[in-house]
Amino acid sequence: MMFVTSLRRVTVPVVLLGVALVVTGCESGPDVRGDYDKSVDFGKYKTYNFVSATTPNGGEFKSLAMQTIQAAASREMEARGYTKSDTPDLALNFKGKLEEKTDIESTPAPMYGAGWTMGGGPPEMAAGMVPKVRAAWREAGRAGEPRLAALAYFSLGDDAEQDSRTYLREYYAFLGPYADRIADGALRSEDALRGAVKAFEDAGITELTFDPTTTSLEQIDRLADVVL
Repeated sequence: MMFVTSLRRVTVPVVLLGVALVVTGCESGPDVRGDYDKSVDFGKYKTYNFVSATTPNGGEFKSLAMQTIQAAASREMEARGYTKSDTPDLALNFKGKLEEKTDIESTPAPMYGAGWTMGGGPPEMAAGMVPKVRAAWREAGRAGEPRLAALAYFSLGDDAEQDSRTYLREYYAFLGPYADRIADGALRSEDALRGAVKAFEDAGITELTFDPTTTSLEQIDRLADVVL
């Protein structure tokens, strides 16, 4: 159940059945470098852990990227006979630099797609993508304008907030602590909803889908009172 409103004109509630993507992310391989002290006999060490786990507050939030890197490092260490320990012989550390890069493919997406949708994210993210989508659309020789859509989670009313947070945390539980950030990011006030409409419109989005996060149909009426 979704509520879709056009940012060019007010429409009745409909269900967005599908939007074709015209932008794809192109992921290049990582540049991995390593070094170690060649004068050290690492064969005498038997256990390991990460520096973050051996320092105060080491058990606090880890990003998805950090969890992925640590899991990969653990597999390599254990394949070499090391055992993870709270009092390790070796303390592992790493650092990385992540650069977001997006490539616009002119074939086949802009040739056949209906437009682009952002399935979650702030207006600032949409603002960075909209010009690229329009450029790809023009380069492909398409007539008119691409469909530019975005999705936003919401709940309205104090009686709905707990159900909303529970639903989002359970749905995104596979992301670990990041699920809390998604739950916290849902729009939960009239001002937040109006602000989102304005911000997405300024970003160039022409369709904004409000996705309820509770099972109460009353949420649709509350939303309509705010945005229609």
